[in-house]
Order: sequence, then structure tokens, then C-alpha cells
Amino acid sequence: MELYTKMFLEDVSLRLVPISISGNDSRISAYIFPENSSLEQKLCSALDISRQGHYHRDLGGAVSEFLRFLMVELCLADHAVFEIAYFRPNSDAPKDDFELVLLNSKQIFRRWNRWYQSVPAEIAQERNVAEQIALQSENIVSFSLPSHLREAVTKAMTSLSAVSDHGWHDLAMKAQSEQLPYEFSTHHRSMGLALAEATKQIGWAARGSFADSVTNYYSLRQNLRFKLFLLEVRESLLDQLNTVLEIVGKNLGFLSRLYIGGLPSRLDLERALAQLESGERPFTEIMDAFEAF
Repeated sequence: MELYTKMFLEDVSLRLVPISISGNDSRISAYIFPENSSLEQKLCSALDISRQGHYHRDLGGAVSEFLRFLMVELCLADHAVFEIAYFRPNSDAPKDDFELVLLNSKQIFRRWNRWYQSVPAEIAQERNVAEQIALQSENIVSFSLPSHLREAVTKAMTSLSAVSDHGWHDLAMKAQSEQLPYEFSTHHRSMGLALAEATKQIGWAARGSFADSVTNYYSLRQNLRFKLFLLEVRESLLDQLNTVLEIVGKNLGFLSRLYIGGLPSRLDLERALAQLESGERPFTEIMDAFEAF
């Protein structure tokens, strides 16, 4: 994977939910309402996609890891599809537990409001099954980004892939060896500006890679825009996860929803952007107010 696309995936996933949600920062927490301790433990286990048995015992850690996993998946594909698998203590007992099983999105498609799995011809023949298998659609759930965020992420990933091309190093070496007119500082600045343009809509700062090419005002504005982008993604994915809980709740008999509290709201970030642009509030105050997030 290219340098900047890898950096981008790491940053958007890690910063999507603050690390402190699973730590001792009492300001930020994930919780279920109405409270349901039994469901909380089931959810911690269900969100463990690795299925290694080392799932987070605390809800904050489980939710943050699941959302980070989703963020990476949705930067690389249009959707992430899961099957809800239910369990019973024995064949005669009602369902009492569940887990989310990640499906290969390249083999899953939807047609006429039904989900199907595509099976390679040789495997279908070997196992004597159809090449298209209808799935229990009521147990299939798909996560995706809203269209405007999907477009922004796709543009960023494509542009970052192009900017990550290090073929220009060969050009620099050739120019030096053949004494061609070449200014590294000019080329470096151009690459920085191209990187800034690649994620302008999202606000990602590429870990300061182009900080020497932009003003402090621009850096802070983009930082706030990046936080706003992450907030929109987080809210969307959390809403979709709650839709999954509604489906599961109808089968297991609960009505609880999942919340993340203590993070800046959309209003907080939009107000800070407006104050920055109007000069109403000093840079340092705005930076300090959101430093922890």
C-alpha cells in the first residue's frame, strides 16, 4: 500500500473514536440505554470481528475497535456486509445470543431487495451448489458511508495514491547527474500543495507533511474540518449499528440503543469554524478546546 494512503487509513481509523473512550477519561463513554448489563457483554463479544476470543470486556473498547475496523473497510470498499448469527443454549431453547460475521463483499450482491452470495463456478461444481445462493436477507446487514462522504473518501484515496508515487525521486537523481535545471525545494513545495489539495475536502493534514507550505490559520481550519468529517462518519456508523441492534432486539427481546457521550457536537465544531473565520476567538483558545479530541 502506498505511503500516504496507508497514513490516511491509520489516522482516520484511530481518530474516529478517541482512545480515551476505553480508558479512564470520564468525559467520554459508550453506553447502552436503557441499561442492560447482559446485552452489554453480548455486544462486546458480537463486535469482536477477529473471533480470537480476546474481545474487549468494556463497551467503549469494543465499540471503538469495531468502528475503526469499519472505517478502514469503507475506505477500501463501498460497503461492509455482515450476517447476524443467532445462538441458542439448546435446540429447544429460544435465541439468547448473537454475533456479527463479516462476509466477503466481493461475493455478496443485492438484487430485487434480496441478498445473494456469488460462488465461483469451479467451487459450485465441486460442492454441487448453485453459483448464486440466496441468503436470509433479514439476517444480512450492510454498512456504508453517506454518498457525500463516500465521494470525498474516494477522491482522497485516489489522489493520495497518485501523490504517493515516488517516481519523482528518479527524476531528481537524473536531473542531478545530468546537471539539468531542477530545484528540489520547488518540487518539494509543489508535492506538499498537491498533498494538501488531495484531502482538502476532508481536512486531513497528512501528519504535518505540508505544514511549511500553509498558514497557521489554514492548518487550524482544516483540523476542525477533519474533526467534523470524523464526527459525520461516526454518527452515521453509530446510527447503522443501532439499526442492527433494533433487528437483533426484535429476536432477543430488548429495546436498548447504543450511544457515545462526551465528544464535541456538530454545533460545537461549526461554531468554532465560524469563530475562526470571523476572528471572534483566538487561535489558541480554539486549539485548546478541541486538543483532547
